[in-house]
Amino acid sequence: MRTPTSLLAVLAAAVLSTAAAAQDGIRTERVQFAPGASSTVIDDAITGRESVDYVLGAAAGQTMHVLMHAGSPSVNFNVLPPNRDFEGQAIFVGANEGREFSMVLPESGDYIIRTYLMGAAEDEGRTVSYQIEISITGAGVSGGAGQQSTWTVSGVPEGDILNVREGPGVDFAIVGALGNGSVVANLGCQDQGNSVWCRIGFTDEMGGEGWVNARYLTATPGSGTNIDHGGADRNLCANAVANQVGVSANDVVVTNSTISEATGYTVIYVGVPNATADWICEIDRNGQLVSVFFSG
Repeated sequence: MRTPTSLLAVLAAAVLSTAAAAQDGIRTERVQFAPGASSTVIDDAITGRESVDYVLGAAAGQTMHVLMHAGSPSVNFNVLPPNRDFEGQAIFVGANEGREFSMVLPESGDYIIRTYLMGAAEDEGRTVSYQIEISITGAGVSGGAGQQSTWTVSGVPEGDILNVREGPGVDFAIVGALGNGSVVANLGCQDQGNSVWCRIGFTDEMGGEGWVNARYLTATPGSGTNIDHGGADRNLCANAVANQVGVSANDVVVTNSTISEATGYTVIYVGVPNATADWICEIDRNGQLVSVFFSG
């Protein structure tokens, strides 16, 4: 018995419709770090109008860092917060802001890293491969400052004060001031290119928070958990330097980091109490420590 041509056309249309619907959907993947790890690398691919949601839980005050590698400019990612006013609301839009995201998270819950295609690759149903590096660092903000690691202000010149600013940099408005010996809550740090800035919480009865240059912060003795220095590479370097000079990693401060044009290594500068200059670490693209030395 021959199948009518019209029926074949209907069946073909149904198959194409099903394939298109699959490409238009959102695939969801729960991100799990290995035991003891704070980061992971995901190799994946996306086709046409498909989106992929990578879901991972994090706490307010932790730092999320996402870096995408792809051979095609058509693939991007957005970051969606836990409590959204509408579907698709993003705190980062890769199509406008690039392929690297770093933020001290404002709230606790499940964050979504959503990948998607744009342009001809989306319209023509192409498949594009990519790699995403994801890290979550820091202890997060818990019920009160006494449960968090804390910083102590030090190294401010005599007779001077440390300005507390509204954001991570000298261009932000001043919202307070601190002197040597002031104790503040550690809410996470960010690399701002030529310097590292830390978000701090005031521990007095007035409360509040702001940002200060990390160069003027040291760990408060007995403040609890190890301090996050701003990601896996910085933590590795801080521990390596601390081992070299015989102090706790909580007692050193990452002051700057850059990428060497000659070697491609990440070069990290670490301040040590009473040292006349910074220590320097070099870390390769695989996250392996290459060298540690004193710059003075």
